Amino acid sequence: MILSKIPAKLFVMFALLVGFIGCQSLAFRFLSFQVPVSKASRKMQRERLTIHADLHGRIENSATKMTLDKSNLILNTENTLRILALHGKGGSGPSFHRTLDPIFKQMSKKYSLSDKKIDTSLNDAQIAAQIIECDCLTAPYPEGKWWEQVPPGSRSYNAESYQGYTASAELVKKALDSQSLDKVKYDVLLGHSQGAILIASMLANKDLTVDNTPPLLMLNGVAWPNPFSKQLEDLVFGYPSKVETSYGNNSMEHNQQRKALFIIGESDDINPIQGAIEVRDKLQKAGIDVSTIFHSGGHSLPTENETVVQSIVQWVATHKTELSA
Repeated sequence: MILSKIPAKLFVMFALLVGFIGCQSLAFRFLSFQVPVSKASRKMQRERLTIHADLHGRIENSATKMTLDKSNLILNTENTLRILALHGKGGSGPSFHRTLDPIFKQMSKKYSLSDKKIDTSLNDAQIAAQIIECDCLTAPYPEGKWWEQVPPGSRSYNAESYQGYTASAELVKKALDSQSLDKVKYDVLLGHSQGAILIASMLANKDLTVDNTPPLLMLNGVAWPNPFSKQLEDLVFGYPSKVETSYGNNSMEHNQQRKALFIIGESDDINPIQGAIEVRDKLQKAGIDVSTIFHSGGHSLPTENETVVQSIVQWVATHKTELSA
């Protein structure tokens, strides 16, 4: 037969070649079959991210920030309420956003802060996302700290210095400046505990001025920023004459546009409430219009107290309306 006349080596080589071509064909078919599955998987991942964005607005951590395309999720209107929030020691941006959710939901239920009709078929979180945009920064230091008190073991209200304050202040200023560059400014700067103390410290050090301070400030569980006592005592917030700034026409008589709400728990066993009252009084003396909500609870933001939550919502909605007028 013809096959018997083919040298053995040539036959082996021919067999190997046929086998190689067959393997390539199988591999090609396998890979061609897998590509659609991979695309479908990526599509599912994008859908899950979109759903998460719908509920929580922004996804971010201390190192990076990813803003998803929410053009179909959030109404982009001039009356959207924009908040920059600073958590307390031990927290994080995402965890603080979850803490604030009950307030956001009440805002969306009680007040129409948007100039477009809200789709009432959406759930509470989806409606809140249409009305409110909240960026919750994460503190740059381990264990969710904005700084370390010096000496070790001291508290913010009796520490000699805040090691790391400058970096944290720069982080907040960068966030505020980025909004100004986009011509979309924050309406509210909100801080809890060490985050609230950071706001008071930045005001004292003029890291927050009429150029970059949002119109509304909210401070919960604040303490006296001891390293900056002298600066806070001497603070005058504003310019002596009319000056055009990124936040409008500001002068000493226009400083009432900057309003601060202090939320103080009468049972606060973390930061003495007298310190919060002193911070409030110094800001009022400096030219900021202050309001206070006292409640019977402790240090935490009282999101379970319906009366307090409604008072916060009323304060924000009233002044937001004034600013939009």
